[in-house]
Amino acid sequence: MWPFDPVTRAWSSSPHELARTGMPRSLLPDLVDPGALLGTVTTAAADATGLPVGCPVFATANDKAVEALGAGLGASDDVLLSLGTYIAAMTPTGGAESGAAHWSNFGARPGQYLAESGGIRRGMWTVSWLRSLLQSETPDAEDPYALDHALGREAAEVAAGCDGIAAVLD
Repeated sequence: MWPFDPVTRAWSSSPHELARTGMPRSLLPDLVDPGALLGTVTTAAADATGLPVGCPVFATANDKAVEALGAGLGASDDVLLSLGTYIAAMTPTGGAESGAAHWSNFGARPGQYLAESGGIRRGMWTVSWLRSLLQSETPDAEDPYALDHALGREAAEVAAGCDGIAAVLD
C-alpha cells in the first residue's frame, strides 16, 4: 500500500511508512479529492497531446473507485462485483475501517470509502484462458475477433445472471 493515512486522507507522517516504500516525501504529489481542479493544459502539453491549451484537468480516483462510480454504486445496500484483473466485491462504507473480510479503499466521490472484499487475482487472465480453450486451432485470418463476436452474439441470448449459475475460481 502507498504510505497514506486513510482516515486523514493524506500522506502518512510516519517516517517508518515512508521508509518502507523507499519513496521520500518530496517525490509524492499533494493529495486532493476526486473532482478537484488540478490546473489546465499548458502549451507544451497541448503540443505533445493535441489537447487544447487551457483545457481543465481534474483529479480522478483509483481504477476500482472509478469503476464503482461508473456502475452507479452509491448506497451501502448496493454491491458491485468487479470482474477486472482483480475480481472483488465492493460496497460504499461510512469510513476507513477494514475488517477480517474486507479492506477499505477510497471512493471516487469526495470523502467516500468503499469496502472491498478479498478477491481473486486471476481476473481477466481467466477470461483470456477460457477464451483460448474455445478458440479454434485455425483462427479466422480475415477477422481476428471472429470468436469474440461469436461469443458476444451467444451471450446476448442468455438471460442476465445466467439463471443463478456462477463460476468462482479458487
